[in-house]
Amino acid sequence: MKQDENDVRKNVKVIPSVKEELHHLHSQLKAELKTESAVIAYLLKMHQDFEDTITFKQHRQYISASQEMHNAKVK
Repeated sequence: MKQDENDVRKNVKVIPSVKEELHHLHSQLKAELKTESAVIAYLLKMHQDFEDTITFKQHRQYISASQEMHNAKVK
């Protein structure tokens, strides 16, 4: 898809394992969220709503999971 010349948003480069998970989430939410950008916005809003209620243990689990995902190789 070609980016409109008036569109000033930056493309975010992600590693393949993260892109794969993003694509999976997008396919699950496609009825309501039409683009991967909308999925990211959804995740950001979810984080904003829950950031004050997350426990430190949960935070560490999410950090660990994100590091594993970042270091994973796509099969």
